Amino acid sequence: PDDEGATTPITSDGEDYTVHSNGSLSVLDTQREDEGRYRVVASNNVGRAEEEVEVQLVRHKEEWSEWSPCSAECGGTRTRSRTTCDDDNTSDGSPKCASQDEVEKCGVGECPGFSDWGAWGACSKECGYGSKKRERVCDNPPPPKGSGLECEGLAVEKTVCYLKRCPERVNGDWTEWGAWSDCSVPCGTGTQRRTRTCTNPAPSGGGATCEGSGHESRSCSLKPVCRRKVSTDSWSTWSECSAACGGGTQTRGRECSEKGECGENQVRDCNTRDCARDYSREGAMDYPRSRDRGRNRDPAPLRLTKKTVGSEVKVPFKVRVGRYDVCLLGDIVPGQSYTLLDTPNVQIYGVLREDGSYSSITVFSGNESLALHSLDPPTRTRVGAVNLRRRRGRVVLSGVEEGLFKITLSPGINLRVEEIDDEITGILGTLQSLSRASEVVVKKKKTFIQVRNTGYRLTQSDDCLWMSDSKHHSRLLNSLDRFLDDNQ
Repeated sequence: PDDEGATTPITSDGEDYTVHSNGSLSVLDTQREDEGRYRVVASNNVGRAEEEVEVQLVRHKEEWSEWSPCSAECGGTRTRSRTTCDDDNTSDGSPKCASQDEVEKCGVGECPGFSDWGAWGACSKECGYGSKKRERVCDNPPPPKGSGLECEGLAVEKTVCYLKRCPERVNGDWTEWGAWSDCSVPCGTGTQRRTRTCTNPAPSGGGATCEGSGHESRSCSLKPVCRRKVSTDSWSTWSECSAACGGGTQTRGRECSEKGECGENQVRDCNTRDCARDYSREGAMDYPRSRDRGRNRDPAPLRLTKKTVGSEVKVPFKVRVGRYDVCLLGDIVPGQSYTLLDTPNVQIYGVLREDGSYSSITVFSGNESLALHSLDPPTRTRVGAVNLRRRRGRVVLSGVEEGLFKITLSPGINLRVEEIDDEITGILGTLQSLSRASEVVVKKKKTFIQVRNTGYRLTQSDDCLWMSDSKHHSRLLNSLDRFLDDNQ
């Protein structure tokens, strides 16, 4: 009914109403005009009843929705929303409703960022195509501590660079062989030598060096039989090498102290390294300066007895005899180079300190050499016929051809012989021969070293057995002057 009590019957379904079979009414889409008083009439076969009710639309405001996930780990946002309806209607009479959103910041804070790019570095190649790079740092701002966040993007950027065109690659080639040298001896069988150089053309632009040897030799004989007197003078000193590189020769001679045809000369190779190679670059052969001139490496150099220079001192040499270490004192001159090992194709020299360690070890084999002044990892694994390898902080040297040996260098530089052939000479060969010819014997609580049927009393001191009588040391070792390197 309206305000005046007049009623508008609803007897059938409409757009906004549904009349059920039992006479009940459903309002489908409530509008403002649907508010008011309704007379509800219900009837059945028992009777009829009616009631007036007041219908009032209730405006509502929804609760906030859950927050959305944060849009980023740092510097992100999240949102939530809800819908509210006012009492005022729109022009078509429907409730006036609106959606409301709320936004807030989330994450660990401001995201880390890179600084500006630094300047480009130098090109990796002096000619041809190379690369260069530039860098930037993640500190603008830096990542929050403990956040685990990192800057997005690259910290290093590379690009191609080109400075100039590379020179043409030229492989080296040999010159013609030079003339044969004079025969090395005036009588009997001697040697002639001739050389060639890798300069026709010399390698350039990264080209390959020549393959093969820069020198060769052949036998010669001027007179088949030499007539000689018994007495001769001492050998003269070696001459200067005939070439700075590429293979030269040195000569020395001696004459008879009496008249006759007994004079003779000796010739040896020297400075056999290839002239075309740049030995100042990394990976080149490491020739000590004191050996650059006059070093004969193939065949093994001739040995000269040389008087000591400076004051001799007693230096301990450890000899392994069975399960015992026996220490012998030898007279050496500190700072002088001694021949430690000499085979047909390998020579090893050492400069001894007063405590028996070495300040340097130098290995020669064929036309190659390597000087070890510390136990830093060797840059090469082989020098001629010698293998080099590092094991547990030590350097192991071993022969791979005629004259086998195995030597371990420990920090210091201390040297230990693991194995060595009987034919090898030098200080180490002498010590090895003494080791094999000796036996340590204990009789009635006294210890002796038995050497070639002679016994010497030993006493224990530190980790070594020492001879009780000091004069016996030189008797077993003899003079070590014969192992002085005559070419140092």
